[in-house]
Order: sequence, then structure tokens, then C-alpha cells
Amino acid sequence: MKKNISRRDFLKGAAASAIGIAAMSLSGCGAAGQGGTSGLYTPGTYTATADGIGKVTVKMTFDANKITDVVVDVSKETATIGGAAGDKLRQQLLAKQSSEIDGVSGATVTSTAVRKAAADCIAQAKGQADAGAGAAAAGTKQVVDWLGAEPQIDDSQISETLDTEVLIVGAGTGGMFAACSAGEQGAKTLVIEKFASGGGIRDDLGAIDSRYQLEYGTKIDKLEYINMLSSYAGGHVDQRLIKLFCDESAEAINWYGDRLSERGVKLWHEAGGDDPDDRYKHFATGHSPRWAGSD
Repeated sequence: MKKNISRRDFLKGAAASAIGIAAMSLSGCGAAGQGGTSGLYTPGTYTATADGIGKVTVKMTFDANKITDVVVDVSKETATIGGAAGDKLRQQLLAKQSSEIDGVSGATVTSTAVRKAAADCIAQAKGQADAGAGAAAAGTKQVVDWLGAEPQIDDSQISETLDTEVLIVGAGTGGMFAACSAGEQGAKTLVIEKFASGGGIRDDLGAIDSRYQLEYGTKIDKLEYINMLSSYAGGHVDQRLIKLFCDESAEAINWYGDRLSERGVKLWHEAGGDDPDDRYKHFATGHSPRWAGSD
């Protein structure tokens, strides 16, 4: 039976193999305002929450014309990165008197969440809870569409039209996984590739908490993994992508193992070990097919 799937449902299911940017959301909380005023703000304390690595909460106190106090709760963030940036972000909000702050280098995800929550607080204080970048009415969520706006293409640029329900751009590991998953769910699927042939599936694929790792006894601490990869990159990384991999990769690898076993190919977890001469810690994320004749 054919199953109708949305592009969002499909991409969520294929997230570990074709990782996109996880959508950010924030929710505003009620205000403790003290009545009308002729100034910029309704005096009072306002609170809002936004998604960082965990939940980031900003509480801002206003008089009629300025922000008088800020509390930034980043206790759910990575301790040595976003969790260590709270005081600097608080100082920036007070000094700038705005949500448009510079943020803290290396703590991009946390800084973005603080900006969004602060913008929400300011919008509430202005009586405009549905206005501003990142502002949201109490009890609602604002979702940023990470897929972006649909491109506008002039008819004169179209040489051929093909109808499909799911379009996969790129026939590498992620593209092939996504195409097979869509096909299994009954979607009419088309894969396009700029080269004469696709790149194919890599022999060694990473995951965290796959059934193969669990059977072997391999356990990787996800928070440590995010911390270490962020450190390797000098903070120049979107931690949301690493977290998405940590949360979704096991499902993708388990699915891949099922497909291989249907064809008599066994998937192995490669535990490996630390190289004493390597400055970086080794994480046993690898999975490789045992191809025929590889014994």
C-alpha cells in the first residue's frame, strides 16, 4: 500500500545519512507586567525559552525605558562551551540594551538561542509578542523553515519536466540512503547526480548506539562526543548537526544492516582503539560491510 509522506517526515527519517540543519523553535512565557506606560516598555519581568543544545531561558526585567536586569540560564548547554558563556551573554544584553548582541565565539548555538529568547522578552515588554525576529506569542512555537524558500525558476529556463514525489539531489551515501528509504515508503522517487555515476555507499559508516555497538558493549557518551568534536573544530561547528547525528544515526545504521542482511552481507562494528601517537581521542563509531571473499 502506498504511504503518503511529507517532505519533513521523510527527511526526518533519513536525517542521520543526509543531515540537514535541525529546526529551531522557541516558546514565550507569560509576562509579569505592571500595567500601561508611556515609555518604550511595560515595566515588569518577562521570560522566554529557546532551543540551543538543550533549553536556554532568558529572564529580563524592564522599567519604562530600559532593560534593568537579565538572567541567562544556560545550565542545559555543554558545560565547557555554551554553559560557560552565560555571564558574557548576560553582560552583552545589558550593555547593548537589545537582543542584537555579538554572542560568544565557539558557543554559536547557545548565543543564537539567547538572542532569540531575548528578542521574545523584548517583544513581550513592548506588547508585541508576535513581532520581531524570534518573538513568539505565549504558548506558541515559531519554527524556522531550514529548507529555505522555494526557488523561482522562469519557464524559459525549463527544458524538461519530470513528475516525482521525492527528489534526491546527489547520489552519494546520504542520497542513496534517502532514495531507498523513500522508495520503501511507497514514494515515487527521483535521484539526480551531476556526475556520470553516483558516488556510491562508503565502506565505513559512523553511528552512536547502533544495535551492533550495543551487542559489542561499545558505549559512547554523546555529550563528550559533542564536546570533543567541537573542540577539534575550535568551536567553528554547528553543534546541532553533531547532536542530530548522535540522536538519529543508530536508526539509519540499523536500517542499513537490515538491507545488507537481505542480500547475505553482514555489517560489522569496528571497535578499533586509540593510537598512542594521536592527539585526539578515538570514538568507536565505525560500521563496515563484510563483503564476500573478505575473510
